[in-house]
Amino acid sequence: MIHLELSFLTLLVLLSQHGVRAADLITCEGETAHLRCEEGTVNVLSANYGRTDQTTCSSGRPAGQLLNIHCTQSTSLNVLTTECDGMQSCSIVVRNRVFNDPCFGTYKYLHVSYDCISPPTSAPTNQDNIIGKCPSQMW
Repeated sequence: MIHLELSFLTLLVLLSQHGVRAADLITCEGETAHLRCEEGTVNVLSANYGRTDQTTCSSGRPAGQLLNIHCTQSTSLNVLTTECDGMQSCSIVVRNRVFNDPCFGTYKYLHVSYDCISPPTSAPTNQDNIIGKCPSQMW
């Protein structure tokens, strides 16, 4: 576990040094989350549909719908990676029907962290190395 945590921390340090930053997106229940990349494709890092504080998406909500701050949905990441990873943009409606209801009676929100990955540059193949050479240079 420590090795995994250190590797993740190392990755975060490397990404921050190279100007790659994760985007955090919060979308309230009933709204649509829009993940998009100007360049590259979406790579979802983490996701939770539920509630982990009393202030996010709380405007106009009765206090009783905000009390459960230990509300998490373990399948949130899988839903987002299936729908969005590898896409330049994707939209997903934030509701119980999509994520299943992890805590009945609680007003929920989706919190997603993602980054944009540029496609890898292709390395020259052996065929590329042969093209343009004179026959005497090939043998």
